[in-house]
Amino acid sequence: RRPPRSTLFPYTTLFRSTNSVVLTPNALLVSGSASYQTAALSPGTHAVTATYSGDTNFNTVSIAVPQAIQQKVQAGNVTLTVTPSTNSTSLNTSVVYTIVASSAAGAPQGTVSLFDSIASPSPGAGITGCTSLPLAILVPPVDPPSSSVTCTVAYNSSSAGSIFGAGTHIVSGQYAPSAPTWTTAGSPAVTVTVGKSPVTISQPTASPAPGSYGTNLTYAVTLTPANPSPAYQANTVQFYDNGTPLGSAVSVATPSGTASITTSTPPAAGTHTITAQFIGDLNYTQSLVSANLVFTINKATPTVTVLTPPATAQYVSQISTGLVTVAPPALSGGITPTGSVSLIAGTTVLATSPLVSNGTYTFANVQLPASLTVANYNLYVQYGGDSNYAATPSVTSPLAVTPT
Repeated sequence: RRPPRSTLFPYTTLFRSTNSVVLTPNALLVSGSASYQTAALSPGTHAVTATYSGDTNFNTVSIAVPQAIQQKVQAGNVTLTVTPSTNSTSLNTSVVYTIVASSAAGAPQGTVSLFDSIASPSPGAGITGCTSLPLAILVPPVDPPSSSVTCTVAYNSSSAGSIFGAGTHIVSGQYAPSAPTWTTAGSPAVTVTVGKSPVTISQPTASPAPGSYGTNLTYAVTLTPANPSPAYQANTVQFYDNGTPLGSAVSVATPSGTASITTSTPPAAGTHTITAQFIGDLNYTQSLVSANLVFTINKATPTVTVLTPPATAQYVSQISTGLVTVAPPALSGGITPTGSVSLIAGTTVLATSPLVSNGTYTFANVQLPASLTVANYNLYVQYGGDSNYAATPSVTSPLAVTPT
C-alpha cells in the first residue's frame, strides 16, 4: 500500500524514548512522514521508537530506530566564573567571592568549591567554609541559564602566606554537577592580594609629669587598632629621645594596645623631644613616626650640708669648715652633682672652690677679709648648680667675728 498522506489520513505518530516516556505532543504525518524535536532527553544514549496510530485503512505499527542512528545526548557544558568583591585588600578585612555557573542546558545544579593555591600547587587547598556550596538558580532567569552562590573569606591569620593570611592569593572554583545533565567545570583563577594592615600610633605621654632629674620616666603610646587579630608580634615599638633610640623595641600590651618604656638611666635635665614608631611585622605595616612630645625635665634640688661650721672667729683671722657635701635627692638615680661651692658670711663671699669627684669639699684656712668687721653673721655654703642640679644653699649657722 502507498504510505498514508496527511491530507487523506490526518493521524498522528508517537515517538518514545528508551524509558518509554512518550514525547509529546504527537507529530502529525505530512506526506507520509513525521518529525519531532525535543530538549527533554537527559544525557546518554536513547533508543527511539516511532509508533503510527493507524486509521480505517492502515493498522497501528511501531518501528524501532536502527541502533546506528540511536540518539546520544551529550551533557551540557558549564561555564564557571569566580568574581571577588575586591582584588586588593588588607589584613583583618573580608572578601566576598561570587561563583556563577552557566549552561545552555539549563541552570546548573550541584555544588561548587573554592581553592587557594597560595601555599600549595594549583588548584591549591580548599578554602574552609567555601567547599561543597549548593548552587541556587538565579531569579529572574538570565541568558544563558545560570546558578550562583557566594562565600565570604575573612583574612585574619597571623601566618603570612597561609590561606587566611597576608600575601597573593590565587583563587579558583570547581563545579560538581548533581545530575548527568551538566559536565564538571573549573573556573579561571583570580588573584586577590591581601596586604599588611596599616597601624597608627599616638603621641607619647610621660610619667611622672613634670619630670625632675634623677627620676626615671615612663613613656607610653597607644596603637590603633588596639587589639587586632592576629596580634602584633613582640618587640615592635621603638621609642626615641631627640632622635636617639631609647633602649630596644618593646612589645604591645593586649587588649589595651599600649606600649611603654621606663628609662634605665635618668634623662638629663632640659628639653627632650620624645617620639615613637611601630616598626612593622609580618602582618602590619610600619607606622609613621608619632607626633612629638616636647617634655621638660627640671633640674633636681640637691641637699647641701656643712659639718662643724665655725661659730666664732677673730677679725681678719682664718676659718675652716668640716666636710661640705652636695648630695642628690633621696632615692634619686642621678649622678653626683658637679660644679662649685662658695663659703659666704652674710653677703661676703669668703672662698669658692670646685667640688671633688664625690660631690664634697672642705674649706680650710679661709682668710677673713678686713671688710668683714666685728659683728654677727649668717654663715652658709652656696652650691652653684650644674646642668642637672639647681643652685642650692645650705642652712645657715651663726658666725661671730670678734676683735683681734
